[in-house]
Amino acid sequence: MKFKKKFLLLPIALMSLSSCSLLQGFEDEVNVVFEYNNEIIYSDYTTQFRNVLMPTLSEEQIPVDHEFFGWTWKDPDTLSIKDDEEGFYASFFEKEGVIHYADVADKAFNSTVTLYPVFALEADIPVEYHYLAVGWYQKTGTSGLNQERVDAWTNDLMAFLKTQGATDEDLSTVLVKGYDGNVATAGSLITKDKYVDVLIGFGKNMTDKDGGGLTYALDAKGDIPMGGKSRYVHLLSDKPIARAVFDWVANDPAGSASLA
Repeated sequence: MKFKKKFLLLPIALMSLSSCSLLQGFEDEVNVVFEYNNEIIYSDYTTQFRNVLMPTLSEEQIPVDHEFFGWTWKDPDTLSIKDDEEGFYASFFEKEGVIHYADVADKAFNSTVTLYPVFALEADIPVEYHYLAVGWYQKTGTSGLNQERVDAWTNDLMAFLKTQGATDEDLSTVLVKGYDGNVATAGSLITKDKYVDVLIGFGKNMTDKDGGGLTYALDAKGDIPMGGKSRYVHLLSDKPIARAVFDWVANDPAGSASLA
């Protein structure tokens, strides 16, 4: 009986494989076409079991003073982040993501959907709100800062902000964000974010025009111990709370103790 059972398994297995093959043959699919400047730059198809990876655009392909957001199935000229921010963000697939069958099944015509790049003028992009935003230099070998030191300092910062009248709601929007790369790269990212109020861990060259630094910095103070190194604190905005935090780090030992 054991010998016969082995023979019974083979037809069952073959039937299962045949069923899977038949189902795969009837599987619905949507062809996804990515078009830019009236040219197809990439295409692929998606099914319930297969996703499409979105292509990226190079810096040369992105218009000057614009930001690339993703890919839309609508006429991109009808989208405006300035006039309809909510509608704008609901009308495209975010860049560097994947497209699932369910995302485009109801947007396809004759089993094909064409997607177009979405750009927005940088000046029209709303600035992300933060009660306070602090940028720190994530290049540990240069700044002396690491995540552990910054986390400890952030706890001190929150306590300080409370003494300045910050509410729990205010504190929930505080951001402490790391920036990596050389001065020019980090400076470019900080400028692009628009919301950073104070910097810690950078050097004097962060405000040097020739070094690609932030020429719009309002104030700077050096000789502050950070991870065994002598670094700077920079003030980037004229918000009163930003000035208070800058002065706290620059002049009060308690403001930089956990960074040392």
